[in-house]
Amino acid sequence: MFIIATIVATLAFAPSSQSLGQRIISQNREAPKLTYSQAVMQFGVKFMKLAAKEGKGNLFVSPLSAHLALSMLANGVAGDAQAQMHGMLGMPIDELNRESSSIIRRSFSDGGMVLSLSNAALGVDGTRLTPGFCNTVRSAYNAEVGTVSSGNGADVVNAWIKQRTRGRIARAIGQLSLDDHFILINALAFDGKWVTSFNESTTRDADFGLGETKSKVKMMHLEGKLPCGYWKQRPTIALPYQGNYSMVAILPANDESPIDVISDLTAETWSSFANLYLNQLAVVSMPKFKIESDIAFRHWLGALGAPALNNGAADYSPLCGVPQLSITQAIQKVTIDVDEKGTKASAVTVIVGGSLGGGTPQPKYFMFNANRPFVVILVERSTMVPLLLGIVNDPSK
Repeated sequence: MFIIATIVATLAFAPSSQSLGQRIISQNREAPKLTYSQAVMQFGVKFMKLAAKEGKGNLFVSPLSAHLALSMLANGVAGDAQAQMHGMLGMPIDELNRESSSIIRRSFSDGGMVLSLSNAALGVDGTRLTPGFCNTVRSAYNAEVGTVSSGNGADVVNAWIKQRTRGRIARAIGQLSLDDHFILINALAFDGKWVTSFNESTTRDADFGLGETKSKVKMMHLEGKLPCGYWKQRPTIALPYQGNYSMVAILPANDESPIDVISDLTAETWSSFANLYLNQLAVVSMPKFKIESDIAFRHWLGALGAPALNNGAADYSPLCGVPQLSITQAIQKVTIDVDEKGTKASAVTVIVGGSLGGGTPQPKYFMFNANRPFVVILVERSTMVPLLLGIVNDPSK
């Protein structure tokens, strides 16, 4: 809070002939340069903390899906809004495009069978996206580009989403308005099979929770050599999927909540996360769970770092030739299903724009018993880019 307040005070009271956007860019240049995985995690933690304020149940977000959708948007705004988006997303536009293109290409390496990332940019009714914007999102984001009508556009978009999420998310947006001008979409689908499956015959009913607040869950069990250890004295394990992906699960300390753990996932700590663990014999107890999250985040855009997107100060002419617009819908839906064989997960982020209106000693025998609320992160191992970030408060619900 002190750092943020200091920056705001400096911007408000320091005499300068620079515009707000130029000053934000100057501030960003002085900040340590982030890797792409650090930038996505830093954004994802802020996104998760804002989402967690609105509910105390199970919650999953996709940092990567939201980051990719907003990165496309960053190519369509100018001036202060683009400068704010650079800060929000952790890097300037040329780096965003290059790194986004790299992670999308990486998902093609197995033919998209494990992870698929799909993007689309659509004009609404008579709005035509500019040639420059279309060329950029096609080349950097492999985006499909087209137009829809406000009358049936929601049905068209929802059908596209259902196909790109492998049937897991059937509907994300409601009726479009005659005032809407553009739609940007990212869809993510993940099908991961464990390297070592849980034995279905050992799955048993078990208690889940702390104190007197407990529920009954189906608890899976696994023994074997796995990457595990302690992160800031929290039991942590990385369950590998076939291919280059893992589920990182973290048990909070007894006196803290899952959101306390997530608050500690800074860009700095995340950069060394992959090196914290040793392959050692572990006994794992993990509940089966199936969770769906539905998040509307239009009203968070200012808190995320880009207030100009909604206050009439953004120039959207690079995107669609219309200078003053606002974000009318910003939605993310996530679904994840974890069982003995692996994980099936999907996420979609939709943005609609329209007219204004570690250091604990390692034990010889590591125990990881997820019988109370815990944190889950799905990552691409070679880059440590977070695909999903979640809190499992009660897997029975």
